[in-house]
Order: sequence, then structure tokens, then C-alpha cells
Amino acid sequence: MLSYAQNKAQKTGVTKIEFHQAGFLSYQHQDQLDFVITKNALHILPNFWKMAALLQNCCHA
Repeated sequence: MLSYAQNKAQKTGVTKIEFHQAGFLSYQHQDQLDFVITKNALHILPNFWKMAALLQNCCHA
């Protein structure tokens, strides 16, 4: 799925994008994120871990 997204971005000329594969709780990004996209994954986590993942990856000041 990641390679599909990378190929689609390349074919459409999108260059200011980075793709990363990592765990929801183990992913550590060095710079500020503009947004995070996840599809067909968070729904399998219990609500507690879903919120922990979202807070860790999306809500840094």
C-alpha cells in the first residue's frame, strides 16, 4: 500500500510529501507534521490505544 501511494504521488508530480511505515506508538517524527493519514488501521485498536496513538503523532505543540 505504501509503494502504491508513492507511485501515485510520483505519477501526479507531487514532490513535497514523505512516506513512512511505522507503528502507531513507536513512530517518532523529527519535525512538525502537517497531517497524518491512516486508512483501515485505527479501527482495530481499542479506544484507549487509538487516542494514545493520535495524541502522540498529531498533537505535539
